[in-house]
Order: sequence, then C-alpha cells, then structure tokens
Amino acid sequence: MTWWARWRWKARTYPPWPRGLLLCFISLGLLIPANPAGAQRLLVTTTARSVGRAPAASHVHSLAFRRGRPLPGAPRLAGRAPAGPLLLAPDGRFACISSGPSWFGGALSRRQSHTFFEGFRVAPFEKILTMPGTAPGWREWAAGVTGPDDLGNRTILLAGVRDDTPLSGRVRFLLLAPSGRLTPTYSWTLPGPPRAVCGLAGGPAAAALCATPDGPVTALVEPGKGVVNTLALQDGAAPANPRGLAVSRDGNHLLVLTSGYALDGQREEPVSRLYRLSADLSGDVAVSTPLPGTGVASGIHPLDDDGTRCWVATRDTAEGFAHATRVDFGAPDDGFITAQYAYGSVTETFSLAPMPGGDVLAVARDEHVDLLREDGTAAAAKTFAAPVAALLWMEGGLLVAEAGRLHYMNPVSGEIDRTIAFQEGWITGLLPVPSDLLPPRDMDGDGLGAMEDLARGSSVRLEDTDGDGIHDGIDPEPVTPSPRLAVPEEIIFHGDAVGREVRVFLPRSDAGPAGDWNLQFDTGAMPWLRIFPRSSQQSGGRSVPIQMAVDPAYHDAGTEVAGTLTLRMTGTRPGVMAAGSPAPITLRVLPGRRAPRRILWLWGTGDTPSLRLPSDPRRLGTLAARLAGAPHAFSHQENVGPFPDALAPFTLVVITTTAAAEVPVSRRDLLDYVRGGGALLVLGRAPGEGTGKTDVSWLDEVGFRISFHIAVSGPTEMIRAEGPGADWADFMLREGCRVRCDTNYLLARFRDAPDTAALAAREYGYGRIAVLASADLLDSALLARPEHRRFADTLFRWLSRAGLTFDDYDGDGLTNATENPNGNATVEPGETNALLADTDGDGVPDGMEDRNLNGRTDPGETDPRNPDTDGDGTQDGADETPVG
Repeated sequence: MTWWARWRWKARTYPPWPRGLLLCFISLGLLIPANPAGAQRLLVTTTARSVGRAPAASHVHSLAFRRGRPLPGAPRLAGRAPAGPLLLAPDGRFACISSGPSWFGGALSRRQSHTFFEGFRVAPFEKILTMPGTAPGWREWAAGVTGPDDLGNRTILLAGVRDDTPLSGRVRFLLLAPSGRLTPTYSWTLPGPPRAVCGLAGGPAAAALCATPDGPVTALVEPGKGVVNTLALQDGAAPANPRGLAVSRDGNHLLVLTSGYALDGQREEPVSRLYRLSADLSGDVAVSTPLPGTGVASGIHPLDDDGTRCWVATRDTAEGFAHATRVDFGAPDDGFITAQYAYGSVTETFSLAPMPGGDVLAVARDEHVDLLREDGTAAAAKTFAAPVAALLWMEGGLLVAEAGRLHYMNPVSGEIDRTIAFQEGWITGLLPVPSDLLPPRDMDGDGLGAMEDLARGSSVRLEDTDGDGIHDGIDPEPVTPSPRLAVPEEIIFHGDAVGREVRVFLPRSDAGPAGDWNLQFDTGAMPWLRIFPRSSQQSGGRSVPIQMAVDPAYHDAGTEVAGTLTLRMTGTRPGVMAAGSPAPITLRVLPGRRAPRRILWLWGTGDTPSLRLPSDPRRLGTLAARLAGAPHAFSHQENVGPFPDALAPFTLVVITTTAAAEVPVSRRDLLDYVRGGGALLVLGRAPGEGTGKTDVSWLDEVGFRISFHIAVSGPTEMIRAEGPGADWADFMLREGCRVRCDTNYLLARFRDAPDTAALAAREYGYGRIAVLASADLLDSALLARPEHRRFADTLFRWLSRAGLTFDDYDGDGLTNATENPNGNATVEPGETNALLADTDGDGVPDGMEDRNLNGRTDPGETDPRNPDTDGDGTQDGADETPVG
C-alpha cells in the first residue's frame, strides 16, 4: 500500500474536524515550493505520417515540459493535418485550431476542401468542441481569438477560401459562450482570397492580407460594419503576391510581407518587401528596400512592441538559398536593413526565432540550428537527425522540434539537456502557455491545483493517479481505472454507392473496458440514415459493431449532405459518464457523379488528338464512336502533354505507355484518383523511335511493371475468365510491350512467354486498373469481329463500374475481402481489423501503410499490424525512417 493510500485509509477513520486539520497541514506541505517543476506548459501539435510522408492523423498535447512527458490521452483532430496555427485566447484558458482535409476512402477521391474547427480547454486540458466545415467548396481555418468580454464570450475569427474560379474569400466571426456554444454572428466577403488573417487587440476586429488581380490588398474588418478600410500594396512594376502578416505586440501596427520577381537583369530573381502599416490602415506607410527571396510562411518576427524592428525569413527555393534579414524602420537610412545573413543548400525547412529580450537569433535550416549574436558571430550550433520543424525560446533555453522529438538546447554550449519523444507523430507546432494563467501549485501538470487534487482523492504528483491513460484533470473516476470513449471523428459515404455501401465501427474504449452506450441523432435532419443498433449493454467488455447506411429513397445521390451523431458511454459506476463522453461523429455523404460520363485520353508529348480525325491514325476511332453510343454513353476529352486539372470529374482515364513513361499528370494524383473510385486503363504499344529507354516503373506500387522498350507479340491464352477478361478469346496480339504483374492480377498471357501478361487487372482501393499489352486488340478494323466487340464492351463496362461499390466497413482504403480474406469476421494472425481503420494504433490508417493495398507487407511498406515496423522504439507514424 502506497503512503497516499495509507493516508486516505487512515483519514477516513478520523472524525471530521481532525481530518480537516490534517488535510490543511498536508496541503501546506504540498504547496512548497511555490514554483513547481511542471510550471512551464506547452501545447504541442503532432502529425503522424505514412512512409511516403503523407499526413495521416494529428493530435494536440499538453506538456508540462520539466516533467518530461505530455499528458496521456492526447485528443485527436478530426482532420488529417492542421489547417492553420494553434491559437491561444488572451486569457490563456482556451485554445483552438482547424484541421483538414479528412481521410476517407484511402484517398482524396474528390477535391474535398472541408475543414473542422476544434476548441480546447487549457487547464484541465480537454477537447471541448468540434465544428465541421460549412458549405462544400470552402476551406476555412481559425485565424484569431479575441476576448473574453464582460460576459465571458470569446470571438473566433475564421478565414475562408472558396475553391471556385476566380477564387474568393471571406472572414467569419463566431461567438463562443462560456457554456461552449458556438454561434456564427457575421460573415464578410474580402477583396480576394486571404493569404493571412489575424485578430487585432482591443476588440473583435481582423486584418486580412488578400490576393487580388491587381496585387496584394490589406483589409480591415469589424463586426457589424464589414470591410471598413483597404490598402493596396503594389510597389514597382513587377507584380507581387501576399506572403505574410503579423501584428505588433501593442496591436497598433501591421507588418506585411509581399513577394514577386525583379524584372531587371538576366534572370527574374525572387524579391520581397516588408511594409509597416498602422492597424487602422491610415497614415504613412513605411516600406523596406527589396529583400532577396520569397517570403516564408510565419516568417515575420517583431522585436519591439510597436513593430519597428523585426527579423524576416525569405528563400529562393530554386537556387537553395535562404536569408535572415533584420529590418529597422527607425533606422536613419532609407533602406531600413541593418543585418542580413545568407545560407546555401537549404532544401527543406527554414525558420527563425529571436530570443525574447535578448541578443541571440536562432536559425533553423534543414537539420541544422545556428545561434547568432547581435554582431553576427556564432554563439552555438547543432545538427540533428531530421529537418527542424519548429523553434521556441523558453526560460533561457531553446526548444527544437525535429521529427517526433522535442529537444531543450542549451544556448551557451549548444548541447541538448533534455529530449522528449512523442509517439503520436512528427511535431508540427509549439505554443507556450504563460505560467501565470495556469492553476496555482499544479505540480503534475494535470490542470488541477493541489487542493483540487486532494479534494478529488487524486495524486498531486502523478498526472494519472489510477494509470488508466486518462489524466486526472478530465478523469470522471480518477482513482478507479475507467473507460475513455474512442470514436471515428468522421464517417464518409459515397453518393455513387448509396444503397450499396455499409459502414461499420466499434464504440470502444482505448483506456479500459467499454461501458454501456447509446446513440442519438436528429432523425428529422437525417431521414436518409439507417443505423443499427442504437444502444448496447456491454458484456465482458466486448463492443457491439454499429452498422449504418444511406437509404436511397430519402437521398439524392447527386447532392452532398452532412449530419452529426452523438454517442454516450457510461463509466464503471451508474450515473458516471466515461471520459470523452458524449462524443460527436460527423457523417457526410459525398455527391455522386452525374451524366454525362467522361473518358480522359492522355497522349504523349508530340502526339496529336486523333479520335475525331477521319484518318484514324491510332486506329481507335471506331472504339471511341462505340463508347459514345448506347449503352456506354461516354463523352471524350483528349489531352497532349501535361494535364494540370483535376481528375475527379472523369469516370475513366486512358493513358498510353508513351504518356505513362512521361507521366503527364502527377503519379500520386493519378493513383489517388483510382484509390478513391476512379478507373485507369493503360494501353501498351510497341517501342518506337526515341522511346527505347524508359520503363513505366511508377506502376510498380500497384503491382504492374511495364517494360516499354521490350516488344512482344504472338498468340495468347486466358488464365481466368473474370472481370474484364470474362470475354477473352485467346486473341493474337501484335505491336505490344512487355507487362509483368502479380499473379493475382494476371487474366491472360502470351503462350510463348508465360511470365508476360496480355491482360492484367485489379481493384485498387475503391477504383480499378487494367493494363493491355497492346492497343492493337481495340483496332478499328478488328472491332468488326463480334468477339472483339464483346471483349471491348466487357472491358469498358468493368472499368466504368469503379467506385460504385465500396466494400470497406472502416473506410481505411482496404476492402473487407483484403482485411478478412477467409470471411470469418475474426481478426486472425496476419490479418488487419476490418472494423478499425488503424489496426495497430500507430496513427496511420491501414490503407496508407499497405500502399499497394494487396494485404501484404511488401518492401518499402510499414506493417499495419505492428505499430513499430522496424523495432527501433518509435512508432511508425512518428518515425522518420519507419522501415529501417
């Protein structure tokens, strides 16, 4: 029995008044010293990344730095990655951030831009609200917090950009009441899409830096008045773009950074300018001489209360140069530049952090951190294992974030005095919480003062007294291990599969046995939702899966709708709710594709569109005409060379091996398009002039290797009569190239080369891919034969049905058959959980770990069944080298 348990046992035997005196004496002893070790507090954002560095999941942590560990149970953001900065209210009691875009279907199958606004109580640290994005097409981020006012209300500023043509922007004001209720108040259209927005001191007003066709414009917005003033910033003949905005500490001035290109000289070199404006956009405007490079996001660092002096970070990414420039608008000369340092070979990150009230500048450039004195001499330097993501000064030392590690760097020696590792992901942001805004005598960093801990029976020195993974500040049962509700933040349905798609999830606890649960939702607002069961009494800690679907009788598949479920779970005692309960779950039904169905034909550079030419140079004119008629009803779009537009509007993409070797579209965009429900057909051809050196190796990821320089021809034979090969007739192929693939995808092969595919196909995510060794099979003359017509119809019918069936209960991008191949609904060794998007809990969904979606862990992939694939002690989502 611990001393604390013995004291609690003895205290219960004492009469009330001696017990009270004993409590006071012990409390006085615990309140010493006055400044406990855990006083310095930080909020830290982390983002788990896949092996391909794609963001997978993000968390916000509360860290009592000197204790050496964050609070357990860091809340997860609804979106995959932060969509804006982490913000702290002036009173230090509330923080907020936006996140998005959300992960669904293993890929961004459509250009979804919706984001989430999420708020946190700082002490005790707890996620208290999640608000889904508003209208489709808007990307919004939390840009500022003002207040509280006399009634305790805070004003949240949300900046937004609408993805239309031309781009437009707005600022919304939301009122956050002490009860947690979030109410929209005003919404104002800006002169253009905002590149930066910040709140102004003295009231709920905002300054926005916008991009317009005529150059950068700064706008002043006030609730109830709208845009009250604007100021155009265009200096010189070269067009400029907005890059950064900062407000001075006294709130009376704005610092604005714009970037463009110098038009003189042999090369158009990137240049920037810094402006100093009054916050009301009136009075004189001070502007620096040109600064080299393009402005870095969040690269303005004021040194004075009125913003007279500041450091500015700029980069020339093409040349690998980066610059740190000190601008002093009070300097006697007209240039205002008083110091400038240049760095070469900067390929990834570059950021600055001036020491508050000191004469030292910290410079992070890729893996290196340099500390410079006022005169430019080096004070210290350090090289880390991964690029540095963030810098922050605290209590005379420097915090350095690289990968999933946070280091305390001694500014004198340059040595690392302490390192804290985060298993949830790579650190993406640091936000200090002033100690005087925290509860007094909070030695364990759980957000409870010593007297509050004692009153609840929890430890004053342990942030999690009962060790259940829920810190005492939010634990409804701090001395009894109890459940913490874990639910998916968002569930996505696809309009193309309404009536055929079922989603399933487990109401579960990630801290202990799950309690009883029930679901609540507004049936009037979501008449299209069908869900079962709506409640469950747990037996032996086993959760009952919740199944849900969209009823096509109550939903138009061409529209997007959304709604919210509320799940409640009990704790270990009657009347006590589990931690994190109630929990909201956003449901979203994406719009389905509408007629006409479209095929995108991608030709190589130097080719010409040919489907409508009477000469029919590619011998595909008859096929195109057949696909345009009944029953296919496809329209055609041809493209030569790079294709920069979105692929989502197309039902099918056809690409020749010539174009595939050149990759006229982003290979990641193309594979994501397929994963999200698109279809891809690759048409082989015999090698021609100037095409004999390239393999189409980027399709290796999905199980196909096309040797573009090796010609093949001859008789073929069917291997499996299924899918697009159901009507294969052992055709004679000519003018083809060699295709090799996984045996699971082989449908027809060459008789004289059994390892060479004539036709290969697979389902990839929610989409489909087919590869023909030769387009000769679809030749206009051959389509006069019935067997060729039957094959062509079957092939294109199979491809066009991609995205119409989504057999993926947990939405991780792996089909149910891939996760549970024997169909016994039991997770067996070697299988992933079809009801959990992240089987091993490393923050990376199963479909992002198994990149080729084949149910195996291949070289270069992380294991979705093992949170630490390489066994180095760092979970995959936080590991810069997760596969060794």
